[in-house]
Amino acid sequence: MEMKEMGVKESLEALEALRLLVLDVKKVLADGKISTADIGVVFDVLNQMPALNAGIKGVELVPAEIKDIDAQEAELLVKKALELAALVGVKV
Repeated sequence: MEMKEMGVKESLEALEALRLLVLDVKKVLADGKISTADIGVVFDVLNQMPALNAGIKGVELVPAEIKDIDAQEAELLVKKALELAALVGVKV
């Protein structure tokens, strides 16, 4: 029986969901306080629910995807992870 390649769809979706959440948290914390002025971010999060759901829905498949990763997929994941790292201020 031939093994089917997994791909990294779920891993990329999980990283994208995390990226969206980081951006929203940064918006809330931009002025140094959490207040009712941040209610707009709640609407941003609601608008992003499809992407957030996609990121959460298949997260249990991420370990299997990582086990089956090839060089091109690794490059995609590293690029996405570096983008996320830059958002949180990690210098690479």
